[in-house]
Amino acid sequence: MTIKDALTWLSIGVQAGAAILWFASTMVKVSAAKVEADYQKIHGPQSGPFQIITDGNDFIETAQRQGRWSGWAAMATGAGIGLQAIATALPA
Repeated sequence: MTIKDALTWLSIGVQAGAAILWFASTMVKVSAAKVEADYQKIHGPQSGPFQIITDGNDFIETAQRQGRWSGWAAMATGAGIGLQAIATALPA
């Protein structure tokens, strides 16, 4: 196996990891009750955060968490593309 082959297979593995991260980002949910409990620990038991609740989940916190997962997936995709570019640039 040459370096070019190794980089190509490494790129495939990294891209597979990116696909898993992107799929996982769609599955992330943050419970509205957990967000409220965490908020009350800081601000007191009579307080509550601004929430948009859908199906028992906090929409805003869920979107932020999904964005973080998508960011990791985008970085993994960039790394995979970079590896593939290096493998392609190497002489045969």
